[in-house]
Order: sequence, then C-alpha cells, then structure tokens
Amino acid sequence: RIVLVTEMNWVVLVRDFGGGDKVSERVRGFVQSLESGCRVVGTGDADPGLDGAEFRRVNLHYEGHSQFAWASLLNNELERCVRDMVESEDIDMLVANDWSTATAARVMSEAEDIPFSVWLHSTEHTRGFMGDHSEQIHSVEEKACQAARHVLVSDSKTRSSAVHDLRVSQEKIIEEQPQDLPEALV
Repeated sequence: RIVLVTEMNWVVLVRDFGGGDKVSERVRGFVQSLESGCRVVGTGDADPGLDGAEFRRVNLHYEGHSQFAWASLLNNELERCVRDMVESEDIDMLVANDWSTATAARVMSEAEDIPFSVWLHSTEHTRGFMGDHSEQIHSVEEKACQAARHVLVSDSKTRSSAVHDLRVSQEKIIEEQPQDLPEALV
C-alpha cells in the first residue's frame, strides 16, 4: 500500500518552538509542509500561523543549571505525552528535533513500533564538546542515530560528523530543505 504524506499522522518532538532562530524556522518549515496530520509536542506555545498543526504543551519546571538534566526530564514528559496519544490515536512517524528529544523518540519507537527520524542541526562534536555532559550528549546522539530510520541533517558539516563521529551510514542520512523532507521520509 502506498502511503501519502498527507495521510500520515506525524508527531514532531521539540524542545521549544518559535523564536525565529534558524533551527525553529527549519522545524516550522517542515511542519508547515506536512499540511495536516501533525502534532507538535514540546515546551513551547502553539504557533497560530501554522494551519493544520496541533500543539501539545508539556509542562516542565526545572530550576537547575544543567541542560542535560533538563533534557532528561523533558524526555520523560515527552514519552508520557506520546504514550497518552498512542492510546487513542494512530501515529505513523515520530520526528525528534535534536538530541534533547531523541531519547523520547527512540524509547517510544521501540515500545510502540513507530518509526522515527532524528534531526541533527549540529552534533556535539561540531559544537566542540564544551559542556560538562558532552560525552553523554554524544552518546544520546549516537544511540538515536543508530536506532532511527532516517537521520536528517541541516548541512554538509553535520552530515560529515554524523558519518565520522556518530557512525551513521550514508544511506540513512537525508539532507533536504525542510519543505522537501516529508516526501523523503515516507
């Protein structure tokens, strides 16, 4: 059976949504290209400019200083939300928008047999291994890339790092403009 992009039920897991930065605009372009059947789950507010997308906000209160600890809590909340969605809705594809949501996508993919893709806008290696938890973040990226159906990359530098640093096969990597990604993922 041939499945059309517009017939699929997509869930995009995000840390935050909006703000006009480069990453948010890429994700926004991707979600916009889906036209319908897309739920965006994360800590951000709904974007009234995106028709056809449903936003589900996870509430996450954290007063620490570790982005890694915050992301671990975020993944727990994202998993809970996706688990609730699976009880009443069909989900055809999960898309994790970077390392901070990749664990939730990987775990839910394994638990519910839902394919997932992970989007790398950069890797911990290309960011320079600067933080206290760089090795753990690198490990999260590597595990997600190995388990994902596709690894979406935003540029050639990230593609090279995915291949050489995260050991991703070239066949799994998709480097397209956000609006062209849905067709490439089906």
